[in-house]
Amino acid sequence: MVLIITGIILLDVGFWALSIILGGFLAVLGLLVGLFLLGVGQLWRERIGSEDLPVRLDAFGVSLRGIGPIPWADLRAPERRYVPVKNDIGGRCTVMPLTQRAQARVRTQTGDWQLRVGPRPYLRFDQPFLLLPGVQGLSEDEVVRLFHHAWSNFSTGYQR
Repeated sequence: MVLIITGIILLDVGFWALSIILGGFLAVLGLLVGLFLLGVGQLWRERIGSEDLPVRLDAFGVSLRGIGPIPWADLRAPERRYVPVKNDIGGRCTVMPLTQRAQARVRTQTGDWQLRVGPRPYLRFDQPFLLLPGVQGLSEDEVVRLFHHAWSNFSTGYQR
């Protein structure tokens, strides 16, 4: 609508004046899209870089990917589960289900923090799982046993 009105105003000046305005609009739009893509790229670099951060299992809870500690009382036993995630064919993940209290706490965090917690099932807004990390030298079953051992030792015996 704005371009039509501008075109009527610039009718006597000619087509070139209108193309300058349209070019300026497209340049600004391109700049905004570029800035948006830079921001998304930065978030993904931080997410991938967080995979190399240390994992700590202690009486306070689980700390991984730069988040935590997540209290053991907020987690359920680890398991391998099919989680239907957008753009993922397999969908089998090694996860620890989060309690309702933990899910509510995750919802209050920023988007970057939520991405680090784990997979969000397709077409759902909640974050019901903590994705367990891969551990070099251990199979997925061994990682599940390690986290289950820590969870069974700390989830009932320690209260803050």
